[in-house]
Amino acid sequence: MGTKRVDEAINMTWKRRILVYGSRGIELSDLELEAVLLQWPFPLNKICLISGGAKGPDRAAIFYAEKHGCDVIEIPAKWDEFGSAAGMKRNKEMGDIAQYACGWWDGESRGTAGMTSILTKKNTPLILTMKTAAVAKVVTHEPPKGL
Repeated sequence: MGTKRVDEAINMTWKRRILVYGSRGIELSDLELEAVLLQWPFPLNKICLISGGAKGPDRAAIFYAEKHGCDVIEIPAKWDEFGSAAGMKRNKEMGDIAQYACGWWDGESRGTAGMTSILTKKNTPLILTMKTAAVAKVVTHEPPKGL
């Protein structure tokens, strides 16, 4: 268990790759993350979390994986190499390998909106939670059929 390289994780066909992403200003507790992860019909030892490593839900995924012994793929943006395009390049890479996704959006973050767009265009099963200071609610919940 622990941090995996992308190619190594993709070859673990018995693991479900779940992307955890969201707006950087959203603080996510272990329990909030787990409540959403448990909506997928996979035991924790059969998942590999994907994280962009940024503040907020991305970082919560890494801490959760370390605490609970899940595998995790961290794909940080390469800001020095790609400048302002780094975030979208990273999001595309994460979207390409994600089989499922859990997102938290503050209603403003363009990066989170862009990641959600990538996933919906690929028809990736997604649980998207709208979380602002006033409200936290699931706005999209498309669990996989027939699992």
